[in-house]
Amino acid sequence: MDTELSIKQKYVKKYMSMMVVEQLIDNYRQQGYEIKTQYPISSTLRADLFAVREEEKVVIELVYGKMHEDELEQLEQTVSSEGFRLVVIDISKVKLER
Repeated sequence: MDTELSIKQKYVKKYMSMMVVEQLIDNYRQQGYEIKTQYPISSTLRADLFAVREEEKVVIELVYGKMHEDELEQLEQTVSSEGFRLVVIDISKVKLER
């Protein structure tokens, strides 16, 4: 018996973000970075991923859809004041390989 199944958006968001994190960790490690998850970059902000290689420090923030302008501005200010580089990835725009 064939049953059609539609995946609910909440599951797509949850598991897509997990897959993106796994792939990003692999990609950055292959480039020689050490990766930390949920790394505190200030007393109020945590980076989804924090990549370090020699003197380079990269804050990787994952969003689903557009990030609120105020949040992005605060994040950019905090990251730049610490001398880090910021990478924001919109999970909703990630394409799957076939």
